[in-house]
Order: sequence, then C-alpha cells, then structure tokens
Amino acid sequence: MNKFFQFAALLGLVTSVASANVSINLTSGILSNSSGTPIADASLIQLISSGTDSVFSAPSAASFVTGGDILLASFGLDSANETGVAGSLAHPISVNLTGGVASGQRLAIRWFPTLLASANNPGAGVGYGEFTDIASSDWVLPTDGGSISPSFVTVGFDSGSPLPNTAGRAGLTVAVAIPEPATYALLGGLAVLGLAALRRRVRS
Repeated sequence: MNKFFQFAALLGLVTSVASANVSINLTSGILSNSSGTPIADASLIQLISSGTDSVFSAPSAASFVTGGDILLASFGLDSANETGVAGSLAHPISVNLTGGVASGQRLAIRWFPTLLASANNPGAGVGYGEFTDIASSDWVLPTDGGSISPSFVTVGFDSGSPLPNTAGRAGLTVAVAIPEPATYALLGGLAVLGLAALRRRVRS
C-alpha cells in the first residue's frame, strides 16, 4: 500500500475517537506554486466551507473568505502534517457545527505558497490554489458526530488519480480591488480643487 494512504488510514483511526462534533481527515498529494514547485514548509493551507449556497467565492485582498464562505481551519505545512513527500499533507481537523457551520455544506482546500499561517489577509496579487470535489461526499460536512476523509491527489502523486498535475498548482490570483465610482468622483474633485489652488498661486 502506498505510504501516503497507510498514513491517511492511521490518521483516520486516531481522529475517529475525537470528541468534536465533526472529524475531518484532510489529505492531499503535492500542492505546488504556479510553476509546479512543491510548496515549502510553513506555507498557508486552509479548509473552507461554502456556507449555505454551495458556491465558493474568491478571496479578496482584505479577507480570506467572501460571500457566504466560512474559514474552518488555517494552518501551515510542517513536519507534523507532511507525509514524507514534499508539498503533501495529512492533517486532522475538528469542526463544531456552530456559528453558521452546518452539515451538508461543501468543503474546499485552498493553499497560498507565499503566505504563512500568521497572515491576516491575502493581499492583492497573491497566488493561490483551490480544489473541491463536487462528486464526493467526503467533501461535504457530515452530521453531528460524523467523520470524513477529503483527499486531493493528482496523477503525479498517485498514478491511479484522474486529476492532472496542473490541478495541484496555485494558478489563481487574488484580485486587485477596484475603487467604487464614488471614490473616483472624490479623487476627481480633489484634483480639480488642487488645480484651482495652483492657478491662484501662479496668478498671485
């Protein structure tokens, strides 16, 4: 048996006795940056809930989650959750079904190769990767007391996977915020006032 799956199976046995409402055994193959290089230790990884609408919204420069999404877990890749292969992951997560988090909500894994777990927001222009499996019940929060094992593995990690290696790359980018029309109007007004003041100064 592949070492990765042996590790994941053991992880499932350990976390099945957890007392939290829901136990999640999150595993992945190689998570990489946009060029395919495995993410480094301490890189930020997150587990996201879609909330009630089953739709994932993109992060903004000011917030990791937008729309109705809920951040369930945020942590760094390290020796405690790596599987022995660079950029791979096996991480237990305990989730309480409170504060808007409920069974039936979809899950997604998101990783930021250039950010650390201590980051408070993504910042504009930062690259990230994201994956969810709409066909798998393991990517849906179970009922109270349940346990799931969402897994994201590309063909380069497991030859039996239908997912290409590019699926594991951080090919998305946090958008740059576009000012509201009112902001443009304010800036335009300030520019006019500044020009008028400059003309008065020149005439005097």
